[in-house]
Amino acid sequence: MRNPQHFGRLIPAKFECFILTTTMWDEVDEETGSRREEQIRANWRALIDRGSSVKRFRYDRASIFEILAPIIRVVNTRNEASLDAEITVLGSQLEKDLSGRSLLPEIAQALSQLQGSVQSIRDWLMRPSLNHGEVQKLTTEYQKMHVGMQRAVDGMQRIGFPMGEWLQMATRQLNWEPFIS
Repeated sequence: MRNPQHFGRLIPAKFECFILTTTMWDEVDEETGSRREEQIRANWRALIDRGSSVKRFRYDRASIFEILAPIIRVVNTRNEASLDAEITVLGSQLEKDLSGRSLLPEIAQALSQLQGSVQSIRDWLMRPSLNHGEVQKLTTEYQKMHVGMQRAVDGMQRIGFPMGEWLQMATRQLNWEPFIS
């Protein structure tokens, strides 16, 4: 792009999601790559000053997650806020229904455990050397917690409470296999 500053004025967004990524570090020496990276930083200063970043892709799992971490953080924050709002509304609805009152703590606990398990797996996947046994243990734990969450959801459906969009997304079982292999 000829005028990166113009680009920064055009896009009103979460600039931490704009990640300028350098590649081919295996084809240049560190000094040459760093000099080119500084040129990128100088040319894209308007975006960087608003929260964008420059990251190095080194053809490994750790650099992939380092590059994607800011985007994942923004999406997770937005999703968690939406899910919390939905749970609050659901909680007030369940509180009014005698048969639903007992489900609320179960749903809140199951969801909290499930989210913690997902975060633990993400943390492990971001490590440069992946211990497959440990990740397998975490994914097995996730599957157990998902079963608990599914029981709570089934209870809601039995008494006729509809699940909101965010709760449905949060309870959808994730397939971790592509990230582990």
